[in-house]
Amino acid sequence: MIEICNILRIYKLSQLKAVTESEVIPKSGEKPLTVYPDHLDLELSPDQQDGGLLYKIEQTIPVSKLPEDEAVLFPIPTPSIIEGENTTGKKVIIGTPECPASVYIIPHLQKDQLSVACSMQKSPF
Repeated sequence: MIEICNILRIYKLSQLKAVTESEVIPKSGEKPLTVYPDHLDLELSPDQQDGGLLYKIEQTIPVSKLPEDEAVLFPIPTPSIIEGENTTGKKVIIGTPECPASVYIIPHLQKDQLSVACSMQKSPF
């Protein structure tokens, strides 16, 4: 379990120019959706598949209530890249262009829920 700082930036794949192991480069003029989880511990589980070892994340994360115009940006599972930082300041990138994270937002009364599912060939930590 890895603790992540309380700011996550979510980019749809269509917003990106490039993604490296340590940097997300958006297209000109594109801005991520920024969400603020109260407390975030990402649980990464190794999973041996026929194609090799994959690292899976499947979590629903409570986040601060989003304005309605932002909450509707991810109404269904959307291929995305999530960028955050761990508590030491190292960037954590969840998803790749080849294996993006599936992200959607579930509106609730007090807080919204960010649902994330991703399988990666390399651990983001």
